[in-house]
Amino acid sequence: MNPILVIAAFVVLLGILLYFMQKKETAPEILPRAEKESITEKRVVKANDYQAQYEREKKEQPTPETKITDEETSVDDIAKLEGVGPKYQELLRTAGYTSIKTIADSNPETLYKKLIETNEETGITKRPPTLKNIEEWITAANSRQA
Repeated sequence: MNPILVIAAFVVLLGILLYFMQKKETAPEILPRAEKESITEKRVVKANDYQAQYEREKKEQPTPETKITDEETSVDDIAKLEGVGPKYQELLRTAGYTSIKTIADSNPETLYKKLIETNEETGITKRPPTLKNIEEWITAANSRQA
């Protein structure tokens, strides 16, 4: 077989293949286009807009209110307890333990179960207090009360 004939046949087949591939790419779309969208109609959103929206939504969310009497806040606030950070203070208040006296009078196991249950419902802290932490709080509350 003549090599020039083989090369010519190969070139013709390659040309036909390219023709059909190009035709397939430029075929009309089957699905209709959406309404006319121009670049000017697209809205550009800036990061500051997202931040402002986040702040607005954060302010609109209701926060759980705990009722603390003036007597408890002036004399017996749990913020004065050593070893109790802001997240644990919030957890204690949400669970109903709003004074040093109520913590000092409580049973460690009961308080632990109540705090774990409250944290599961509210998700206030990622790491709930341990039983040892609660025993230390009760000890500190008793020494502070005396």
